Amino acid sequence: MSQRVRKHSGLQKQVLSLYRQFMMSAYKRPEGPGRDSLLGRVRDEFKEGAKMSRFEVDAIERRLGMARKQLKMLNLPGTETVQRIGP
Repeated sequence: MSQRVRKHSGLQKQVLSLYRQFMMSAYKRPEGPGRDSLLGRVRDEFKEGAKMSRFEVDAIERRLGMARKQLKMLNLPGTETVQRIGP
């Protein structure tokens, strides 16, 4: 009996990769309320983004670009948090 495995599209792979990068960046922060807040924010933003229709490719790509910029800023030394996260 074989089950059909659904493969992720290229855009879905990009979103998942970005989510992992945000989570890794958050876990590198020192333990405490700032880190917990950042982790919660990342999860919430990506859950909200998951509600978008998969056919809204332009909007998803635009949010991906914004999220990549946010991740770069978050990874700069001395940066505590960012205003908005995720695609």
